[in-house]
Amino acid sequence: MSAARKSNGKPDNRAIILGIYLLVGSACIIWLAVFLFHVRPRDETAPAPTARPGRESSDMPEPQEPEKRIRGKLALIIDDAGYNNAFLETFLAFPGPMAVSVLPGLPGSRDASRLVRKAGKELLLHLPMEPENGQDPGPGAVYTRMGDEAVRDLVRGHLDSLPGIVGVNNHMGSRATADERVMSLVLGVLRERGLFFVDSGTTAASAGRRVAGELKLPFLERSVFLDNEKDKAAIRESIERGKAVAEKRGYAVMIGHVWCSELAEVLLEVYPDILDEGYRFYPVSELLKGESSGEDSWN
Repeated sequence: MSAARKSNGKPDNRAIILGIYLLVGSACIIWLAVFLFHVRPRDETAPAPTARPGRESSDMPEPQEPEKRIRGKLALIIDDAGYNNAFLETFLAFPGPMAVSVLPGLPGSRDASRLVRKAGKELLLHLPMEPENGQDPGPGAVYTRMGDEAVRDLVRGHLDSLPGIVGVNNHMGSRATADERVMSLVLGVLRERGLFFVDSGTTAASAGRRVAGELKLPFLERSVFLDNEKDKAAIRESIERGKAVAEKRGYAVMIGHVWCSELAEVLLEVYPDILDEGYRFYPVSELLKGESSGEDSWN
C-alpha cells in the first residue's frame, strides 16, 4: 500500500500538501533561472540621450570654436613690375592677397598688368615722379617743372594704358611729392577716376596726406620697405617690423620690389607662420574701407 495512505486505507492529507509545496517550489526555481539568464540588467553607466523629446539629435547645433583674434592687418605691395615678368610670376605665387604696382611705358608693362589681373591680385600704377637726387625715374615721369595740363594729361594717359588699375603709388618722387601743386594735380586725376593713393614714403616732407585730406581721397602711407637689404635675414627683420606696426596700430603697409628674388622666397616661407601668429593679409582697397591711415613710421 502507498505511503500517502494511512493503515486504514484513507489518504494522508499532510503528505499531499507537502507534495504540492514541492511542485510549486520547483516551478518557481525554474522560472527564476530562466529570468536571470535571458533578461539582461540595464547598463547604468550608459550615457543618457541628449536630444530633446520630439527632436532629432542631428538638429542640435554643432559647438563653434571661438574665432581667433586678429593681431594685425597687413597689406603687401610689390613695386617696379614691367621690366622682367619672370620675376613677377614668382611673386604672383604668393597665396595671400597682395597688390602689384606696374611702371608705365615699359616693354613689359601691359603684359605685367595682364598677369596681375589673371592671378587675382590688385593692380596699381607705379607712377614715376621726380626725385631730389637727380636720378632718372624712368619714362613718363611727373616733374615739378611741368605745367598743370601736362601733369594731368600724363597721369590720365598712364591710367588709360593699363586697364584694371585700382590705385596709384609713387616711384621715387621725393621732390615731386613734396610739391603741393603737383600733388593736387595728380591726386585730382585719381579722384576723378575713383582711385586711391599710397604714398611710398620717399620723403617725410610729402604733401600727399594733406592734399588727400582736402580732396577726401582714400590714402595710405608705406609703413616699411621690406628689401632695403637683399639679405634674407634682413628681409625677415623688416617683416617683423611690419608686424610690430600692425599689432600696435591695427595695420601696416609693407612694400617690396619685384627684382628681389630673395623677398619672394622669404614671403613664401614665412606666410604660414604669419597666419599662425594671428596676422592676416588684406587687399589695399579692403584695408582702406575700415582703417584710417594715421601717421606711418618712415623706415
